[in-house]
Amino acid sequence: MKQQDFYKYSTIGLLILNLAMVAFFFLTKPKAGQEHRPEQGNPIEILKLNSEQHELFIKSAMQHKENMDKIGASQRALVSPFFNGLIDKPTNSKDSLLQEIQELEKEKIELTYKHFEEIKAILKPEQLASFEPFMKTILKEILSPSKNPPPPPNGPR
Repeated sequence: MKQQDFYKYSTIGLLILNLAMVAFFFLTKPKAGQEHRPEQGNPIEILKLNSEQHELFIKSAMQHKENMDKIGASQRALVSPFFNGLIDKPTNSKDSLLQEIQELEKEKIELTYKHFEEIKAILKPEQLASFEPFMKTILKEILSPSKNPPPPPNGPR
């Protein structure tokens, strides 16, 4: 086999391999708007919600997310001045900032509890049996450590 034929067949082979890989990635890619949460499952399926309950569930979830985003933004606005007190002269006392941050965290927990109460309230008596497995999977997801922990800091070299 001539060297030129070898390069020609190698190029064609690599081109076919690349096209196959691109096709594979496009065919196995999840559709837009679909989250991949295999360990959690789909809450609507777990709770066996009908269309009316599904609508209430989505409405409650959206409201909960909106409230949590607002509280998160408030917390971030307080955390920065708290740590900036190490650099600049603190504008507020460290203890009052910490107290406000703790209050916001408490509010987040209470809002989440209320959200789960709302979900439980929309269930029919025959659906209540599936609420416990739903809560176990949700709490496992919420309370599990971060899946992507930050890398450790680089030590002195």
